Amino acid sequence: MTLILFYLSFFLIRLPPLILPFNLSSHILFRLINFIILIKLFFLNKKTIKFKGIIIFLLLFFVSQSLSVINVINFNTYLYFFERLVTVCLFTLVSHSLINNQKKTDVIIKLINITAIINVILELTMFFSPQFVNFLYKFIHPSVLDIFVFNVNRGRLYFESYGEVFLPIILYLFFKEKLLFKKIIYWLVVLGIILLAFWSNYRDRFVVVCFSLFTTLMIFRKDIFKIKIKQNVIFLFATVLIFIGGFFYIYQTRGYSVIDRLLLQDKEEDISSLVSRGILINEAVSIGRQFPLLGVGIGNHYDHLPSFMKNQRYRMIGQNRNFLDATLLYPHNLFVQIFVETGLLGLLFFLFILGVFIKKDFKILKSKNDLYKALIVSFWALILYAMFNPRTYLTFYTNFFVLRVLIEIFGNQSIRETI
Repeated sequence: MTLILFYLSFFLIRLPPLILPFNLSSHILFRLINFIILIKLFFLNKKTIKFKGIIIFLLLFFVSQSLSVINVINFNTYLYFFERLVTVCLFTLVSHSLINNQKKTDVIIKLINITAIINVILELTMFFSPQFVNFLYKFIHPSVLDIFVFNVNRGRLYFESYGEVFLPIILYLFFKEKLLFKKIIYWLVVLGIILLAFWSNYRDRFVVVCFSLFTTLMIFRKDIFKIKIKQNVIFLFATVLIFIGGFFYIYQTRGYSVIDRLLLQDKEEDISSLVSRGILINEAVSIGRQFPLLGVGIGNHYDHLPSFMKNQRYRMIGQNRNFLDATLLYPHNLFVQIFVETGLLGLLFFLFILGVFIKKDFKILKSKNDLYKALIVSFWALILYAMFNPRTYLTFYTNFFVLRVLIEIFGNQSIRETI
């Protein structure tokens, strides 16, 4: 029963927050489930916490984030993010305690695939039928849909499903699957993720999907030739046709694509957005220098921005305007955001953690475990994603730590076979 509840909680956090009865959401239910599991494991069953591996890094992360309270000026906002910090830590503790063998890891991989399928279908539906979004307001939290509508009005597509991040895992499943029907499903999901990144007109999203795709293809280059020649030709031919169709479709409907944005064809729009990001990063670094050791406090960056930046108005809709304004004005860079919020202490702790991961991951890439390698590519795709986007605290760090838990499981020498 405990495992089923945990799998349910992971399934819920991989989807956009759904509206539930009694003024609840699926992400609130995610919190409640993990809290109940934690009580059962560590208080009722007296399970001990082993302070090694990912748990040590989790402790360092928690301490560096928590200490930023020293310079907080907006305590309510700090508490808002601190609650998410505690939730991430509880989820990681539960994950580390329960996902302890290959069979359980197999279930998590399957859930990643299922939620990727749901997210791709949902985003494709909203892309081709924007009016469908009005119907979804009954089921999905407005904060997610408000951002989606805001970006559609700008000719862009943004839906934080992390499909590009988990693309290597879907590709792994595609290459290893023997049943043709399942292989076709994985292929369609891969196509959906890539096309949505291309149609999004977001350069960072396209860069991440290219990183995930080409790095994974390089790792699995031998597996490509293991597919039956007839299947290979059919998949390749169908893929080329669909991509050509997708290329012409976006030019017919929008008049430009993400390729044009990468080439800076629209000097005003494409260059000004880069300049704006540079201004936000410089401002964040300037604020961080005033609080070099512990930062301004998690969630408090917006409160230190000069008035002229806060007064910039965006064509927001819905009831979440202030939240969206604050999100847009965050530095679109993971390391800068960590520095301004948690200071040099938080940044150095985080860089130390990543440094240890890099050292381990280089050794892993020499192993024969292909799923292991796919998980590593997904993790670093997540970091790359956060280099260009303001991370959503709860979803980003749950993905961050669950990927490291899975990688740690496969790092155990007792697990020698792939799924």
